[in-house]
Amino acid sequence: MSAGPSFATQRALERQSLRETIQRFRSATDEETLSRQMFAYWRQPTLFQEATAFLGEIALPVCIVSNIDRADFEEAISHNDIGVDLIVTSEDARAYKPRPEPFRLALGWLGLQPSQVLHI
Repeated sequence: MSAGPSFATQRALERQSLRETIQRFRSATDEETLSRQMFAYWRQPTLFQEATAFLGEIALPVCIVSNIDRADFEEAISHNDIGVDLIVTSEDARAYKPRPEPFRLALGWLGLQPSQVLHI
């Protein structure tokens, strides 16, 4: 479920994991409530002050490669008013980091070679 035709989004994987965990422990916990809480955080995370300052000062193009689904990540970027040049998600690449596909996709979209980027 992590790459290619069998790829599943973070939302789908998270829901499946919650469902299996709730069943395994015979919990009365509501899957929908837990899922809603998790995605509310993912869509509006609190950033470290240093991260915001760093992104504001860097003079190079910034590309963020993330395992979070595109819509959720775009909401997080918007919520925190972060300006970046490019976002590449595992959903775009149909594979999760640390597999190479998301990084290769980012390089292709940027038109750069690995020797031309700094990965943090």
